[in-house]
Amino acid sequence: FEGSVLISAVAWSLVANLCAAGCIVCLQLATLPGSEAPLGGFLTSLVFVLNNVPITPGGIGFTETAAASLYRVAGLQGGAETMLGMRLLFLVLTPIGVLLYIIDSRALSAAARASAGAPTESPTAAATTSTQAVDFV
Repeated sequence: FEGSVLISAVAWSLVANLCAAGCIVCLQLATLPGSEAPLGGFLTSLVFVLNNVPITPGGIGFTETAAASLYRVAGLQGGAETMLGMRLLFLVLTPIGVLLYIIDSRALSAAARASAGAPTESPTAAATTSTQAVDFV
């Protein structure tokens, strides 16, 4: 594999997570004006890590409870509301992701069909190459 692919994937992941943190801050400001939105955004980002713990399907209920608890410890309010707002935002963004997936999968299948028509090495040439390799050993 190429290192540039890995670097590109990490960069896009970082951009996506920063966008999510920005949305969290905006939701925090919308649900609780005058709150400590950056701290709330950080705490909600931590809750997304907890969302990956397979306690309930999709972390529903568990995630909101964890957000409310973290917010309460930090002296903030609105953790559950912010998480519910993020779930609604994800529902709005899901069709866009599905559309991009479909477009990309069609492009990949078209590329696979095009490469399938490319000439390949004949079986005779492959046998000759393997015989030559044995002769050198």
